[in-house]
Amino acid sequence: MDTRRLLATLAPALLAAGVAVLVDRALLRDPPARARPPAPAAATPARRPAPVAPAPIDPGPARGLAVGALAAAGVPTTAIHHGRYPLRGPGYPPDATFPLLSFTCPAATPCGAILETIAQRAPEKGLMLVDAAVEDRPGRPVYRALTSPEGRPALAIRGFPAGPRLTLVVSDVGRDPGLLDALLGLDEDVTYAVAADAPGAAAAAERLGAAGREVVALLPLGEGAPLHADMTAEAVTEATRGLLGRVPGSVGAAPAGGERFTASRPHMTAVLEVLGEDARFFFDGVASPASVAAPAARTLGVRTAVRTHHLDLGDEDVGARLRAVEVALVLDGQAVVVTPPQPELLLSLAEWMRGLRARRIHLLRLSEIVL
Repeated sequence: MDTRRLLATLAPALLAAGVAVLVDRALLRDPPARARPPAPAAATPARRPAPVAPAPIDPGPARGLAVGALAAAGVPTTAIHHGRYPLRGPGYPPDATFPLLSFTCPAATPCGAILETIAQRAPEKGLMLVDAAVEDRPGRPVYRALTSPEGRPALAIRGFPAGPRLTLVVSDVGRDPGLLDALLGLDEDVTYAVAADAPGAAAAAERLGAAGREVVALLPLGEGAPLHADMTAEAVTEATRGLLGRVPGSVGAAPAGGERFTASRPHMTAVLEVLGEDARFFFDGVASPASVAAPAARTLGVRTAVRTHHLDLGDEDVGARLRAVEVALVLDGQAVVVTPPQPELLLSLAEWMRGLRARRIHLLRLSEIVL
């Protein structure tokens, strides 16, 4: 059997009905079980040995190989970023990760051509480029992994297609069950932050998850909230686990308020350590100048992303705000937008997003952009 087919990458997998939800793949699959004659009735069933996961190797040679190939393809250093990616599969603990190299492909050079160059050069470093477990989708990131020939992971690779990238997060979901139909009418690649303290949190998360939508847990922070800055680190840990349990299927977490909390490194460390227990990511949707969430997450190896824009009806014209986001997409190449689930705003967003792809703007989920 082809070794490349025995190795599955840490790549996104498609959920039912073609709805894209990025989930982590194992680097080594169990071989199929062979048929055996039935054991005698009195025999003690044999126990299958626990699977042993292939340990990661030094990522240095893989990183040097990839960066060299990117430079040759004209990818600027400003378009290359480093982070972590979860390791999933038999034998790996829930918190296992390995290095990620993320880049944006230039318009003149498709991602496929860059990856082919990396694949051709990999044997020079005693490595191989593992193909994705699922087919690449147009307009979506492509995922590969550099491994040893024996399947030991070295480096995850994520290539973004050329063009602006938008991530839209609808926050504070679950407080009004009547809005779920309108929320599900939005583009399938919108991410939903479900309020963990809302009575309908579990029901909302389950319905969104059943529809193949991405869900993160919105953690209430601040005075009078389940998480506040006067708590001990141990109390924060326990409360965080309890809140995450109220949002089934969440792949990450985000704060709701709590600027004093997010400015406290001991408190943020306690939250991030819980997220790291099963490789959830952290989304800093507060984006306070005093927030230590992003640097603390990098220290702990927890993937993270930060809000760039916030939409609200307020007193300003929604259309003007949306145009401002598009200007930022042209100038900066990406935007991460947070919006409340206001009915009037949802209508404007639904109409606006219908034309995004025609304008060559890629709408990506949070899980596709975190580092």
